[in-house]
Amino acid sequence: MAERLTRNEQVAGSIPAGGFKLTNAHVYSEGLMKKTFLFSLLFFLICINLKTLSAQTTGYAFLKRVLSARAVAMGGALHAISNTPDAIRTNPAALAGITRRMGTFSYVNYILDVNGGEGIYVHPLENGNIAGSFFFQDYGSFDGRDELNNSQGEFSASSLILNATYASQYKAAIWYGASVRYFRSEISSYNSDGFAFDAALFYESRLLNNLKFGLGIYNLGTVRTPYIEFKDDIPTSIEFGMSKVLAHLPLEWSLALKKYFNENLVVALGGEFTLRKNVFFRLGYDSKGLDQKVTFGSNRLSGISIGGGLIYKNYTIDYALASMGGVGSVNQFTMGMSF
Repeated sequence: MAERLTRNEQVAGSIPAGGFKLTNAHVYSEGLMKKTFLFSLLFFLICINLKTLSAQTTGYAFLKRVLSARAVAMGGALHAISNTPDAIRTNPAALAGITRRMGTFSYVNYILDVNGGEGIYVHPLENGNIAGSFFFQDYGSFDGRDELNNSQGEFSASSLILNATYASQYKAAIWYGASVRYFRSEISSYNSDGFAFDAALFYESRLLNNLKFGLGIYNLGTVRTPYIEFKDDIPTSIEFGMSKVLAHLPLEWSLALKKYFNENLVVALGGEFTLRKNVFFRLGYDSKGLDQKVTFGSNRLSGISIGGGLIYKNYTIDYALASMGGVGSVNQFTMGMSF
């Protein structure tokens, strides 16, 4: 079979930022690679067994949300996939592989008239990459009522995230990245805000012909201002992923394990098929869809997602359809460009 370029190589090139040259012949010993992999796996297994940090249920669920259509179509399992701006939310270390300025904008119309959008920009530097993103979600208008069911007029609710990221290479096969974010949520005349931090690693090993790994901690932070008096916990998580492009099949598969404190382990699976050089089909599954199952017959589809992507010159268009079981389904769009 002729050599096949992946979607990432077509859009972002094959040489990472800062002039680092990636080759299949890594200069590291087999012992170092095995130690790195085993350490990462051990770190993840320890973290998922940590005792809960608080007895309270976490709030600020919008901090978990990923709007990129490609990520959604693959079940959110992009932790070990590089050279895509979508990594700013799934693994900031993977941004180190981008060699050109890239920008994307995603939009989704959720059920119950909830709308959301996210913009991402990645800028290569000599010794790494910087990136920024904004996220906004509007929950629409609500009819306010008091305890006697008397109308109190309409009120609205919204959420905002501002994110800044830096990513670089420690070695040719090991990348690192970190993000800091400010988040804010408003409900009627009440508001709450805070800060959070991500730290992650990306590793391309020689196991099974360049199996890739991602590992990180996400939303480690605190609430600065509560809605009234009590400060809810934010959804901190430890996440581990792996991916691989198959040698004899036009498929890149991915797996992610996510452990939020006070919540069950989430398993995400994804696959991206290269139908033609610039055309892609995607499938995904996210086990958090089990929480969305209700009594409707369509609940068997909850957590399943499909989608596709198209590259035209320097432009990309991605689409995803994600099932929320009997509640309904969500359409998500992302448009991007490199320059």
